[in-house]
Amino acid sequence: MNQENYEILQVEESATDEQIKEAYERLKKQYDEEKWQDGEAGNHAARMLGKIETAYSEIMADRREKRQNTEGANAFEEVSECIRSGDIVRAQTL
Repeated sequence: MNQENYEILQVEESATDEQIKEAYERLKKQYDEEKWQDGEAGNHAARMLGKIETAYSEIMADRREKRQNTEGANAFEEVSECIRSGDIVRAQTL
């Protein structure tokens, strides 16, 4: 995972999904208000909003993928156990 995404959201990699969402919402609100400023301040805020959106999306997608991979491994183990125990019908269903 790209450490920069966590830095953009000002959270640690060990942060919970809730903490990440809270940081995302806080920063989004902050920069959404600032984007209406004149000049470079407004431009900076608009760029930061894009970075915040991207960082949040990438972090959450990576976490979803990791959860799915973990769940998939557990399902594979369950299928293996069914086969070992002779429950072929259940293994095929899984």
